[in-house]
Amino acid sequence: MKPIRMRIRLLLFFSLLTIFTTSVFAQNDFLEEAKQDTTKKIEPNKEGITLEKDTTWKYGPHTSRYLTLKDVYEIKWTEHYLDSTLHNTHRYNVRDKHDWKLQYTANNASPARYLWYQLPDDIGERIGFDAYRPHYWYQEKDIRFFNAFTPVSVWNAVIGGDRRSMIDVLFARNLTPWWDFSARLEIRSGWLLQGEDVIQSYLFDQVLNQFQMTTRYETPNQKYKLFAYYKQALHNGPETGGISIDSTLKVNVAGSVEDFEFTDLYRVLNRLENNLNQSTTRSDKREYNFQLYHQYAIADSASLQVFHKFKTSDQLLRYQDNSPNTNLDYYAPFIGVETGTEEATNFFPDTASYTYRMNYYENQAGAKGRKGDFFWAAYARHRFQKARQEHSGVYTQPVNIDGQLFVGGQLSLVPAKNDRYQINISAEKELGNNNAFQAKASVKANFLYAYAAQYNYTQDIVRKQFISPFFSWRNDFGNTESSRIYVAPRFPWKKGYVEIFGEVNLINDYTYFQQDMRPEVYNELLNYQRFGAKTDFTLWYIRQIAEVIYTNNNSQEVFRTPEFFANYQLSFEKDFKKVYLSTGFDLHWNSSYLADAFSPITQQFYLQDDQEIGNYPLLDFFFDFKIRRTNAFFKVTNILQGSFSGYFDTPNYMGQALSFEYGVKWMLFD
Repeated sequence: MKPIRMRIRLLLFFSLLTIFTTSVFAQNDFLEEAKQDTTKKIEPNKEGITLEKDTTWKYGPHTSRYLTLKDVYEIKWTEHYLDSTLHNTHRYNVRDKHDWKLQYTANNASPARYLWYQLPDDIGERIGFDAYRPHYWYQEKDIRFFNAFTPVSVWNAVIGGDRRSMIDVLFARNLTPWWDFSARLEIRSGWLLQGEDVIQSYLFDQVLNQFQMTTRYETPNQKYKLFAYYKQALHNGPETGGISIDSTLKVNVAGSVEDFEFTDLYRVLNRLENNLNQSTTRSDKREYNFQLYHQYAIADSASLQVFHKFKTSDQLLRYQDNSPNTNLDYYAPFIGVETGTEEATNFFPDTASYTYRMNYYENQAGAKGRKGDFFWAAYARHRFQKARQEHSGVYTQPVNIDGQLFVGGQLSLVPAKNDRYQINISAEKELGNNNAFQAKASVKANFLYAYAAQYNYTQDIVRKQFISPFFSWRNDFGNTESSRIYVAPRFPWKKGYVEIFGEVNLINDYTYFQQDMRPEVYNELLNYQRFGAKTDFTLWYIRQIAEVIYTNNNSQEVFRTPEFFANYQLSFEKDFKKVYLSTGFDLHWNSSYLADAFSPITQQFYLQDDQEIGNYPLLDFFFDFKIRRTNAFFKVTNILQGSFSGYFDTPNYMGQALSFEYGVKWMLFD
C-alpha cells in the first residue's frame, strides 16, 4: 500500500501545481492576446465565462452526458450532465457526505449505520451484512451510463488525517456513436488506530477496493437499448474492537472504573489498549455483481416497450482470529464463559473462523409505456438464491431459502424532459409463503414533497441463522411490518428556501441485536416520529444552510436515537471569474444517547448500556475552490478539540482528532 499512497501524494502535488501555474500563465497570455487584437471574438464556455482561445468552451460536462437505469426504465428523455459543481467538495468521508446522519467507527471505509430506521431496498431475502454495502458499495441508482461525445476522465484524490486516503478514477468514451463504455476504480484506506493514534506506519485499517464497468448500446432507430454493468467490492483488514475501556483505566487512571469519565481517556492517549489484538484478527467482505438490462419498443419509441433484467450477485463475509485465546477478555461476556476457568481455556480451537456466503440469480420481465407525462409498468421477477456457512473449515448445513416470485407495477405522472413535479404509485407482492409486499406513493413539486409507504418484509438471513465458533443461533422470525408517512412543505425565502417536515413511523415485529450480540424480536409496536426544519439561503456572498431534527422515540430500550440533531454551514461563496471560491465552517451537534456498539464478530451494530455518545460540537473549517475544470479543497477537522477533550463516534471508537486534509478533483475532456 505504500506505493499507492506515494502515487496519491504525487498526483495531488502535481495537480495543485498545475492548477495555479495554468491559471497564472493563461491569464497573462490572454491579456497579451487581448491587447494585440481587441476585435478578436473569444468563445465563452457553457457558464458564459470568457476563456483563452482553446477548446475548453466546446468540450466539458455538457458533452459528457449520462442516464441512470431509473431514467431508462421510466422512459425519460433528458440526460444528466457530469457534475462539476464545487459545493461540499471537502466532504469526502461517508459520514460527512450524508450530512452526519450516519454513525460510524471514525476511520476511512469503516462500518456505518443510519441514525434512524431505514426501510429495506428489497422485501425478499437479504443476507443482512449492511455495515458497509449501503454506504460504500456502488449502488444501482448511482451507476451512470454515459453518452460521452468526447473521452472523459475524472481523477479524485484525497489525503486525510491519520493517513486516511481516497483515490477515485472514472473514464468514459463512446466506442461508436451508439455504443459507450466506462470504467471506475475507487480505493479508500486509513492507518490502523489505537484511539486517535496510529499504531504503526503503513499498518492499514480496513481497506476498500471497488471496480465498476458499464456499457450502453442503442440502435440508431432507438427501438432496442441495452445497459449492462459489472461491479465488485473487496473490503478487508484487521479488527481492533475499539478501545478497551476497562483495561486502560485500570492501568492508567486512579479511582474506580465505575466512576470514570470518558474524558479521562484523553489524558492517556499514548497508553490506550485495543480490545482485540489486531495482528491476529481479520475480516473480509467481498461482493461481485453483474446486471444486464435491455428493452425493445414495439409500437413506437415510448408508448409500448417490453423489457428484461438479469441480475446475479455473489456475497461473502469472513471473520478469523488466529489466536482467539489471547482475546478471551473481549469474547468472554458474549460467549458466556468466565475468564481464568478451564471452560474458557478450552473453549476455542487454535484458530476460530467462519465464512458466510450467499449467491442469487434474478430475472425480471415486463411491459411499460409512456403517453405524454404518464408512465406505467407491470412486471414479474423471480429470484433463486442459496446461502451457506463454513465453520472451522467445514461447510455446515445450507441456509434454506425458497425461490421467490414477485409481481409488481408502477403508475406515475413524470414529465419526460424534467422533474419539476412527480406523482408516483408503486406496489410489489411476493407470491409465496412469506407473503411479503410493499406499496409506496409519493408527490414531488417545487413546494412539497410527501411520501407514504407500507412494507411487510422478510428478515435478513443472518438474523435467522448464524453458526460460528463464538456463538450460533437458528431463529424462526416472522416478517416485519412497517408504515411510514413523511410530509415536507417548502417555502421560498430570500435567495433560498425554508422546509419543514414531519415523519411518523410504525413498526411491528422489529428485530434488533441485543447486548449479547444476538438477534431478538420486539413484540410491541415501535412508534417514533421525527420533526424538523431546513433552510438554505444566500445574502450577499454569504450562504447559510441549517437543519434541525427532533425525534420523539418511546422505544429507546430497543431502538436508540438522539433526541436532537443539528447541522449548520456558514460559507463565503463568490465567482472571481478565473476562480470560484467557497470557504467557511461546518458545525454538527446531536444530543447524547446510548448509541449502538459495533461487533467485529458479526459485523452488526448491537445495543449497549455503558457509554453515551454525542453532546459534542464538531466544527470543521474548509476552503474549496474551482479553477476551470478542477476542484480542490483544504480542510481542518475538529478545530474545537483544543477546548474539548475529544469525542466518540461509536462506543469504544474515538472520533477523528484535529487534523489537516486536502484533495483535488480533476476533470479532463477531449
